[in-house]
Amino acid sequence: RVTVRPDAPPGVPPGTFLAAGEDLGLVAGEGWLRLDEVQLASGRRMSGAALRRGHPDLVGTRAGATA
Repeated sequence: RVTVRPDAPPGVPPGTFLAAGEDLGLVAGEGWLRLDEVQLASGRRMSGAALRRGHPDLVGTRAGATA
């Protein structure tokens, strides 16, 4: 589940994970999505905040990017 927000931070490219308070967000087009609930492959559902706590290195990276 996501919450759509129209106010994307300027200069941040689409697909970038960002800190949204204690939650996790994802820039998309001209807005951003607050990730309310996520489920990783073969995993259980969790809040975006729980994902951010477990993977703080996600903030600032791009979705789909490989190391």
